[in-house]
Amino acid sequence: MTVRNTGSQVALSVGASIPLPEQLDFVSLVSSQGSCTHDRWSSVLCKLGDLPTGRALTVTLQCTPSKTGSLTVKAFALTEALDHDANSGNDMPSLSLTVLP
Repeated sequence: MTVRNTGSQVALSVGASIPLPEQLDFVSLVSSQGSCTHDRWSSVLCKLGDLPTGRALTVTLQCTPSKTGSLTVKAFALTEALDHDANSGNDMPSLSLTVLP
């Protein structure tokens, strides 16, 4: 997941969540800023700190598929401060994956 601040102000106290589908078994997790944890309900929760305007950070998650088929992984990032968003169409990213045998 890449979180970018394309707004006009610093994004304060950025938090992120990646709920993992049951078809994915958690392996490892690394963030370029802040910290992330994997909980027993199979969610990744991150406290990423402040993100200056024009900057980006990444959360890299490695999983092993336990079943074949299609699945969707959705990642959400939120900030403590509300700023006018000129492009709200890029606020809820998702990634569709097909797991092959």
